[in-house]
Amino acid sequence: MAIFDQLVKNEMAKGVALGAGVALVVPAVIAAMWPVIKPVARTALKASLLAYEKGREGIAELSEEFEDLVAETQEELRAEREAAFQSEQAAATADKTPADEISSGDANTEPIQDSQKAEGG
Repeated sequence: MAIFDQLVKNEMAKGVALGAGVALVVPAVIAAMWPVIKPVARTALKASLLAYEKGREGIAELSEEFEDLVAETQEELRAEREAAFQSEQAAATADKTPADEISSGDANTEPIQDSQKAEGG
């Protein structure tokens, strides 16, 4: 009896006994209640699947909206950069004087050379 008294006082032994009892009783309870549990489980599963599908649709729509927003933003940035580049080019062209163009070699000098060849021979 001393061994039995030690097992009853031991917390680990109590936990093992409780776990074994639950492992034996739960399958019997589920089997007895299965006719009631099955329709409830089926309904819950259907609701879960519908919610999952709606969630996927919502995420797909949100993703599409986000992609559209990114594309619009990229187009705006491209247009702003192009406008800034063109305004810089226009400002640079407006700031140059004819003397600057000749000294920098930007001016077209071919007609002058052709006329010089005609005169000089």
